[in-house]
Amino acid sequence: MIATRVMELRKRRGLMIALIVVNIGFPAVFLLIRLLAHAVAPHDNPPAGGYDIFRVLVAGFLPTFGFIVATTAGCTAGSRDLTEGMFRHLVVTGRSRLALYLARIPPAWRLSCR
Repeated sequence: MIATRVMELRKRRGLMIALIVVNIGFPAVFLLIRLLAHAVAPHDNPPAGGYDIFRVLVAGFLPTFGFIVATTAGCTAGSRDLTEGMFRHLVVTGRSRLALYLARIPPAWRLSCR
């Protein structure tokens, strides 16, 4: 059941592209702007890399964007069957509701940690 949920989330290409852009694209743009600023005026702007920039990324940007990605993937995984009316058919199979709800957590976690 968990593998099915992962496959369902991966098939949503628009969502996956948006999550990749948020998780990888924004920090890359931040570093690119820092690199260009250093290339234009090296005396006024420190290098694009280094410990200080790493600390800014790890303390500010990356946890925030990771939280956004995890929340979006989790909300999508948890609400997809309910909005499509599929949850009712899954309950009829005889699986407990708790097992059906808990089967949504590992795929969202797995996708957000990649």
